[in-house]
Amino acid sequence: MQIESIEKLVSSMLDMQIETGDKTDLTSFTADPNEPLSTDAITRLIKSPIARYQFIDALNAEHGLATEKLVNQGVELQLVPLAASESDNTVNEFQCSGFSVVMYDNRDKGCPIIILLQLNKVVLDVFIPLSIVRLYDSGGLEWLRGKPNQNGEVSAEWLDVRVDLFSRVKRYNLQIELV
Repeated sequence: MQIESIEKLVSSMLDMQIETGDKTDLTSFTADPNEPLSTDAITRLIKSPIARYQFIDALNAEHGLATEKLVNQGVELQLVPLAASESDNTVNEFQCSGFSVVMYDNRDKGCPIIILLQLNKVVLDVFIPLSIVRLYDSGGLEWLRGKPNQNGEVSAEWLDVRVDLFSRVKRYNLQIELV
C-alpha cells in the first residue's frame, strides 16, 4: 500500500517535468541578462532538471566572459598582501582598480568586524544581476558572499573570533569572483 502511493507520487512528479532544447546560453532563459527572469523561465527551471543544469552552465559561461572582459581592460580583481593603507585601528581600507574593502573593527566594544565590499563602476558595468559576488582570500577563506545592492555594495559581519582577518590580509591576496 505504501509502495503504491510512493510510486504514484514519483510518477506524478516525473509527469510534471518538462525538458528543453539544447540551447544553453542565457538568452534561452531571458532576452536580457540584466532583466529578471520571466515567470515562464522560472517555471522551466522549476520543472526541468536539464534546464537547471543548462542555466548554471550558461551563467558560469557569462561569469567567465565578464571576468575575461575585466582582465582585458586591466581591472584588478585581487589585492596583494600589504597593498593596503591602514587609516587607524578602527577603520581599515584596502583597494585596487576593481573593488575596495573597508573593515570596521569595534571588537573592543563587543561588536563584530563589519566588512564592506564596494565594486567599482567598471566591475558593476559587466556585472550580471542574476549573480552574486564572493570575496575570499588566497588561503581559501571566504570573507563574504552576497548580491550587491544598486550601488555595488555587499556587507557582512565577521563573527568568528578565532580568525584574525587583519593578519590574514597581510599574508594572503584578497580576491573577488562572480558566482
